[in-house]
Amino acid sequence: MMLANYKRSWVTALRSGKFKQHTSYDGYAHHTNCTYCAVGVLYKIAGFRRNHEEDFGIGQERELRELTGLRCGQISKIIGMNDLFHQDFNQIADWIEQNVEVTNGSV
Repeated sequence: MMLANYKRSWVTALRSGKFKQHTSYDGYAHHTNCTYCAVGVLYKIAGFRRNHEEDFGIGQERELRELTGLRCGQISKIIGMNDLFHQDFNQIADWIEQNVEVTNGSV
């Protein structure tokens, strides 16, 4: 289960209009030319630093899951929604609200 504060912050960030969406999969959660995939937004709000010049790497995914409580299958689903099906951030935020359970305790 995802920590409630991260879910709330992530959904708010996705809906905020502050993040320009990037929708092509190449193995990284993007922050390139000021664009982000939906998971890249979570990396950003969780305080991760980029490990290449421009991107959050797949190698940081385990750390992200441990910090936020988001499950691997949920990350894969959201990556598919963003990169394969080109759903916008509002649609992805709707899915997160409806499908990601939360906990107020530790993960």
